[in-house]
Amino acid sequence: DHTHPCEEILHFLSGDATVRLGEDLFPVTEGDSVHIPTGVLHGFTNTGEAELHLFVIFPAPEFAPTAIRR
Repeated sequence: DHTHPCEEILHFLSGDATVRLGEDLFPVTEGDSVHIPTGVLHGFTNTGEAELHLFVIFPAPEFAPTAIRR
């Protein structure tokens, strides 16, 4: 899991996954989008048998700095 100093949007193009937002888990599938507020610990795991494809969107001109939490 990790955090960013800005908000993030995940848009799932294909596959199935579980998204972690803080302490909560949410199942997602093709066509779903998830808004992640600034600083919220999050991550996702492919739970399907196919490859997972998604867009990761930041309100920044480059990939946001990432703080990995173990």
